[in-house]
Amino acid sequence: MKNILKIQELDAQIRKIKASIDNSRENKLLAEFTKVMKEGRNFVNNIAEVSNEIIKEFNEINKKFDLLNAKSDITLKLKPETAGIDSVGKLIDDSNYLTSELAILEQRMRELTERGSRLLNDYNTAMNKLKDTKSKCDALKDMLAKKKEAVHPEITNLQAQIKKLEGDVDEKLYEKYKSMLKDNIFPVFVHLKSNRCGGCQMEQSLNFIQKLKQKGMLPCEECRRIILADEIK
Repeated sequence: MKNILKIQELDAQIRKIKASIDNSRENKLLAEFTKVMKEGRNFVNNIAEVSNEIIKEFNEINKKFDLLNAKSDITLKLKPETAGIDSVGKLIDDSNYLTSELAILEQRMRELTERGSRLLNDYNTAMNKLKDTKSKCDALKDMLAKKKEAVHPEITNLQAQIKKLEGDVDEKLYEKYKSMLKDNIFPVFVHLKSNRCGGCQMEQSLNFIQKLKQKGMLPCEECRRIILADEIK
């Protein structure tokens, strides 16, 4: 049991070292910049989708514009004196309709052109921001890599000490320990403190404490940590 507790102590030191990096200013900034990068990419992709829709609409309007323009030319070439008196009114109506439709299409084309120009500016701004953010991310990654490199020897030394202790531990108990680590439960072994679990702080019943004294260790019914009886008076 002594060796397993020593392993847990060494694991705690390793976790503390890694936590100092995970909670460092550089890592927090990297997480923020990574989020900005993701949002920026989504924004750029959205601009691309909208731009494709604008191009598609612009092309459709352009085709309609060409068609109406052709019809307008034909209508203008028809002479009222040869068309017959009954057709004069229709020619005028057709001409007015085509002129009105062409004006509407021209206005829509101008609107699409202006919108496309704004989107292009937004795209360029977003791309410049992405490049700047990526540069900052790369710099932060380099700083974190150096921090990890600096603590690597210390972590390696602690892991080597754990390896030596692993040869002289209760295998079943150690497997239980490693299994709980995988479930993100740490520390695994705790002591009773004022009749409370040293992990989750849940107060234990007198019946539980009596059983604990008899068996030497019992899992907490709340957090599953293994409570040790060696400090019970």
